[in-house]
Amino acid sequence: MRWLSPYERRQRRRQHLAVAGVFLLGLVAVHLVDRAVVVHFSTRVLDEGSGWVQMWRAVGFLPTWLFIAGAFVLVDRTGGTSENFWASGRRGIPLALSAAMAGLAAEALKILISRERPPGLGGGTEAELARVGAHVQHLPLSDLWVHYEAGLGMPSSHTAVAFGGAFMLWRLVPGVWPVAMLAAAGCAYTRLAAGAHFLSDVYVGVFVAYAVSWMVGRVVPPRRVRDELDRIEAARSGW
Repeated sequence: MRWLSPYERRQRRRQHLAVAGVFLLGLVAVHLVDRAVVVHFSTRVLDEGSGWVQMWRAVGFLPTWLFIAGAFVLVDRTGGTSENFWASGRRGIPLALSAAMAGLAAEALKILISRERPPGLGGGTEAELARVGAHVQHLPLSDLWVHYEAGLGMPSSHTAVAFGGAFMLWRLVPGVWPVAMLAAAGCAYTRLAAGAHFLSDVYVGVFVAYAVSWMVGRVVPPRRVRDELDRIEAARSGW
């Protein structure tokens, strides 16, 4: 971890405060449209057996990112670009950790926030839909696990896993960010269209993923593809 001067620390604090401010303003905004989004998707039927839907949803499935991370490790190892086994994980390990930790953080926050999913999981009666908005419950600790199994929703763990992997992939290979973000956004959309989450659930999931990927990048600095190629070229040229 690089040493920061007092000025750099102040700048970083300002950046963190700015991000927190944007997050809070956005959270208020998405809460205001939560009910409208639930009502919108409750009138549409999502074919969850469709290949497209399954493809997008798989982006929020942790093993998907573990396979991609494993591919990075194998490429770095078998391509002779790393000096030892641990160095070969400078891309795969942060990617796997970012997706996994984002998912775990989302699951932990679900219990702490104790907010139920939309009524009827996409359907619901008119009376149920009319009550959308009063969806926050303060549960006793003894009931947390029962309600967790029944379906707590904030934040969306699928969204957190998808964006946790996508944000880290962006750091590793900056040029792929449009594809990475599109894939993660597609996963988030399927969770809304299925009626499994409020828009604010998905929104918080994105920010959880952003925070986790940033922290993982600080603790286990990933080696970007461009940096690796520059190192190889320098070694070949004798520098």
